[in-house]
Amino acid sequence: MGLQLLRKILFVSALVVAPSAFAALTLGTISGVSSQDLTDLTKPIIYGGFTGGCTTDGSNNTTTCDSCAVAPTTDMTVCNQTNAYDNLIVTFTLTTTTAGFAYTDARVVVGSGTPKTGFTNPPQYDAASGTLTLFMTWSEICGLFSGGTGATTCTNNISGEMVISLKNSTSEESITVLVRTRVEAAGPKDYEDCNDTSVALSANWGVCHFEAFRGDGKIYAKNLVYTPTYPTNAIVAGVPYDGVVFFYEEDDTGSGNQTALLAKVSSRSKSHSILANTSSSKLSDNRVTGLKNDVEYCMLMGNRDKSGIISGFTPRPSTGQTTIDQLCQMPSLVVGLLDDKKCFIATAAFGSPMAPEVESFREFRNHFLLTNPIGKAFVRAYYKHSPYFANLIAESEIAKAVVRAALWPLLVFARVSLVFGFWMTLFFTAVSGLGIYEVYRRFFVNRRFRGEL
Repeated sequence: MGLQLLRKILFVSALVVAPSAFAALTLGTISGVSSQDLTDLTKPIIYGGFTGGCTTDGSNNTTTCDSCAVAPTTDMTVCNQTNAYDNLIVTFTLTTTTAGFAYTDARVVVGSGTPKTGFTNPPQYDAASGTLTLFMTWSEICGLFSGGTGATTCTNNISGEMVISLKNSTSEESITVLVRTRVEAAGPKDYEDCNDTSVALSANWGVCHFEAFRGDGKIYAKNLVYTPTYPTNAIVAGVPYDGVVFFYEEDDTGSGNQTALLAKVSSRSKSHSILANTSSSKLSDNRVTGLKNDVEYCMLMGNRDKSGIISGFTPRPSTGQTTIDQLCQMPSLVVGLLDDKKCFIATAAFGSPMAPEVESFREFRNHFLLTNPIGKAFVRAYYKHSPYFANLIAESEIAKAVVRAALWPLLVFARVSLVFGFWMTLFFTAVSGLGIYEVYRRFFVNRRFRGEL
């Protein structure tokens, strides 16, 4: 009885201390991909976007290339600033705590296919640290997903899993890597502008409308329209949207010809990227920054997904879907006085620079005050004197309530102006004011005089 108990204890102890037959490799780093998602380190995702145009990094093929930099200068064409190519080497750094492995134990398999054990660039294994460095070209990865173990040209979209492992006669450790690729021909690919409510939003569209507004050294992309499920929707399954890229040209000659300036915008133009997020705002920012004041800019937007591929561009005015004013603006220092969150008195009264009432005043300023000399002069005067009064208002709840009440008529005027236009709103306000005065004169003033007589 005692001998049997001892055997059981020894057996259980052996199970505890012995390495697991299928333990996990620990991920260190990944390089040579268009992008990666390491949210789950036990199942990382790598993305590869193939658009052609560039097929090398000009060195040792360990980094992506920029196919936008070699795109035609005559139009917006599908491109990728982190473009993958067949000979690009994807490098995985993995570690194990199990001793006894060698670099020849590295293997990669997709599904129930034949494991790949021979690589163009042999793996490296440091026994002292238990670190495996695996090198695979994208053509080798694409070959595995094509059902073989040899290299092949990446011509098809991939959405699947591959298992990287170290395996010898006694142990095996592995990690699963999700692979997502998108292959696109480098040709024009515009979205249909969706500001018009008659346009049915396609399920795989991204951001399909914006309007440019000027700021201090920046341009705001406002009135953005998104498809309902953005950014988790996708053109290619498994490759969700990652953000937008604004391509722009500046009128450095001061010609003032917006049509000619917009015609110069292409996939090779200067660009500014904004990342997507899953919050209600959809984009992490709406500003194209680093611009010069008093210089005209025209820009077009493209949608970028996790593969890095940029497509779904803003249609040009020649299509009848957009206008020059929607796409071109001139940053100005005077706008900076009122930039972002600095509507002092309104902010003090309504309690937050993000209050919808403050935003309405801000929109009114951009549309009407900053488009003429008189409005600009008013802006300068307002921001010279308003901070003092805003501080007084912020210290008193009674003052806030009084100012809010006083601002409501102006707020109504501002909001109506944004819908029907300034002059139309001013006309109806004047007519309404005269009507109210006439009613007051007839029914109150005249009646009082008749009573006295």
